Amino acid sequence: MLESRRQKIIFIAVIIFVILIALSVIYFVAIKKPADQRRRILYYSHPVYGYLIYLPLDWQGRYLVQETEDGVSFLYNSESATKHELFSIMVYDWQEWQTIKQSQFYHGRELAQKNNLVFVLTQTSGNSYSGREAEEFQAMASQISRVIDSFELN
Repeated sequence: MLESRRQKIIFIAVIIFVILIALSVIYFVAIKKPADQRRRILYYSHPVYGYLIYLPLDWQGRYLVQETEDGVSFLYNSESATKHELFSIMVYDWQEWQTIKQSQFYHGRELAQKNNLVFVLTQTSGNSYSGREAEEFQAMASQISRVIDSFELN
């Protein structure tokens, strides 16, 4: 009888131990992301206007950022000397934007407004590369809508 009771206690202890290990694994795998995984998120935060966009991880090393006083351009970092624009986020004051958007040649899309400023997306429609670079540029261009969907204005 004493041996049977001891076996039951050991069995229950083993079950509890297995459950605790399973819960720990679930917590660290599904709930808490490891620190190195959190660091692998690419993003761009504008230093003046404070907006934030998230970039696909496969863009790492494949894009350049060119900041001007009225916007920022994201360029394809090709091996050739010419770096073509993937997209830009321009910032206009509201009055200037009213004039610009009336132009039949301007194809910007308004993303947001804040404090009399308008944030506008412009996007390249062509691909002047060939071979592997053309494929890479096109793959990145196909992800721009997802990047723009991540636009956050603080």
